[in-house]
Amino acid sequence: MRYLTSIVYMLTLFVVSAFAQAAPLRVAVFDGGHPFDGPAFDAMLADVTEGMTVTRFHFPADRDKLGPELVNDFDVILFYDMDCTPLSEEQKNRILAMFQSGISVFALHHHVCSNQNWPEYWKCLGGIAVFETNKIINGEEHELSTFIDGQTLDIKVAPDNPVYGDMKDFTIEDEAYGKCYVDPKATVLLTTEHPLSTYAVAWSWSEGKSEVLTLLLGHDAKSYDNPAFRQLLREGLLYLGEKAKQNIQC
Repeated sequence: MRYLTSIVYMLTLFVVSAFAQAAPLRVAVFDGGHPFDGPAFDAMLADVTEGMTVTRFHFPADRDKLGPELVNDFDVILFYDMDCTPLSEEQKNRILAMFQSGISVFALHHHVCSNQNWPEYWKCLGGIAVFETNKIINGEEHELSTFIDGQTLDIKVAPDNPVYGDMKDFTIEDEAYGKCYVDPKATVLLTTEHPLSTYAVAWSWSEGKSEVLTLLLGHDAKSYDNPAFRQLLREGLLYLGEKAKQNIQC
């Protein structure tokens, strides 16, 4: 009887483990506050997230849905918004609590321009676009960021980085985000020497229990259609999904 119980127990563990491995990555996508090519973005997202489950949210209408309880239904939040609706203290606290939940966060392109009226939001991402409202960082005044569309960016992959280390350097036509602030402690993943762009084009960061990945690329269909960009997005989501599994259990 004891032997049979052991067999049942081992089979149960096997089934649970197999189910966990087969469970699709759950992604919440938040947009709003900035125009973009919806059909092109949707087509790109469908390709990139094949095999994943995706739920769409829109700011400012869904602002109050952003909070720690998202960890119950999602592994990764993909932010593609530029929402600067003034936040209440309760909303700020809910966002901070979300980063303590272990859910992973992917900050894509113009999300680094979000929450401009919350000067310390950069601490959640490890970097930020600099505006008049948030130009004082760690007591120092920074130059304002610039945004120039239609640039050809030669992107170099930082060697041995934990997210994109196996990718090759590539070229992309995109909007260049210049003079963004990147925390010196952030792990730089992609760089460019383009004079109108911030040197670090992508970086990883940890805030609370959550893993954060920021990518400055992704303005419109020209970047959406670039195979390297799609690879960046998919591999980033998969990496963050694995990190979420680890961090949520901690």
